[in-house]
Amino acid sequence: METVRAISLVKEELGTATTLGLSNVSHGLPQRSWLNASFLALTIGAGLDSAIANPLDNRIKETFLSTALLTGRDLGARNYLSQAGKVTTVSETVKSTAESTLAVLRLCILNGQQEAIGRHLTHLLTSYEPMTIINQGIIPPLEEIGDKFACGEAYLPQLMLAGDAAKTAFEFMKKQLPSSEITSKGTVVIGTVQGDIHDIGKNIVSALLENHGFRVIDLGKNVPAADFIRTAQEEKAEIIALSALMTTTAPGMAEVITAVHQAGLPGKVLVGGAVVTPEFAKQIGADGYGKDAVEAVRIAESWLQEVQK
Repeated sequence: METVRAISLVKEELGTATTLGLSNVSHGLPQRSWLNASFLALTIGAGLDSAIANPLDNRIKETFLSTALLTGRDLGARNYLSQAGKVTTVSETVKSTAESTLAVLRLCILNGQQEAIGRHLTHLLTSYEPMTIINQGIIPPLEEIGDKFACGEAYLPQLMLAGDAAKTAFEFMKKQLPSSEITSKGTVVIGTVQGDIHDIGKNIVSALLENHGFRVIDLGKNVPAADFIRTAQEEKAEIIALSALMTTTAPGMAEVITAVHQAGLPGKVLVGGAVVTPEFAKQIGADGYGKDAVEAVRIAESWLQEVQK
């Protein structure tokens, strides 16, 4: 643990790179691989940059891959997923020299490649109308990655990266559209219920809804029922989306739903989160349950299509 503390201090005070031989920590003990792997995880967490270790030790390899992912050193979990044998159907990354076409734009979004999106969009605007680019180049890859995620052919990091790339593209294209052409499918007020400070899942749902053309009012986390009601009234929201991660805070969803009925709001309530089930959603009177962000978007779209009919 002194070594772990030393690495942390060196990184914090000096900012220099560090390397470390692992195996001395397990000298004279049985199952050395167990200890070496655990030591590797601790030191990477403290900021270790490289390690001297046995590259043929699978436990070391697995620990390195996992810890690199958890410490943010494996962008989009690309290395982790590849080495874990989870070959997905998401395409190979687009080369920076690729010609700007709608197909290339779709691949950039599908693979979460944000860097070149501005350049491709600038070129595409010389040949296509803005709405054509949105409808044929930005929305299709979002739908594709959603389908792949739903059937296990893509994973959460890829879904998030594609969502971020699409958001970058949408923000760029908004500047090219006259205000009269900027329309939304509907307004969604979203937040994590009171008492719950978890918001990762809620943030993903919020981003995907926005990327699919919804106007999203994100109230954040630990949101009182009264705030949901007031905002939904002021913004004339068609949908209120509630998130909860803990069993102790999930009943807060029922409180919001009761308040919605008491206020006579016409919008529907969509619920989701790690502890929420279809049975619980039905029990508390929710209009719908989204087991993940992709399903939440599909439910929201289906509701608004019903209204439009």
